[in-house]
Amino acid sequence: MTLLEKTFSLAAARKTGLLILIFILTIMACSDEQVREDKLQDKPAPEFRDEGFITDNLFRIIIVKPKDSSYDTAISEKYAKKRALISLRKHVQSRKGKIDRNMNAALLNLIERNGELRKEKSNKDRDIYLFEIKKNNLKDYLNRI
Repeated sequence: MTLLEKTFSLAAARKTGLLILIFILTIMACSDEQVREDKLQDKPAPEFRDEGFITDNLFRIIIVKPKDSSYDTAISEKYAKKRALISLRKHVQSRKGKIDRNMNAALLNLIERNGELRKEKSNKDRDIYLFEIKKNNLKDYLNRI
C-alpha cells in the first residue's frame, strides 16, 4: 500500500469512528432525555388514584383544598356534589348515550340520599375531603336508570 492509500484508509477509519461515536452519543442522549421525561411526569399521589368507582357499591370523589382557604365544609360539600354529578353523568352517558331529565333527577337524588362528605387527611399545606356515595349494587343501579 502506498502512503496515499494509507492516508485515505486512516482518514476513512477516523470518519467511521467519529460517526460511530456520534451515533452512540445520540442514543445515550435520547435515552437520558426519556428518563428525565419519565421523572418529570406527574403521577397522581396515592390518595388520588382512588377516585371514581372503588367497588360496585362505592363511588368516591376527592376534594383537596389549601389549609388556610376561605372555603368551609359546606362549600366543599357543594363542590363535591357537583363533581360527583358530572362524573356520574359521564359514566351513565358512556353506557346509555343521552341523559334525560329523569336520569338527571335520579342522579341528583342518589347523591343527596347516599352521598357523604368526610375529612380524610390533613397535612400542613392542605385538607383532603372524601365525598363517597355508598349504595348496594351502585354500578347496576346506574346501568338501570
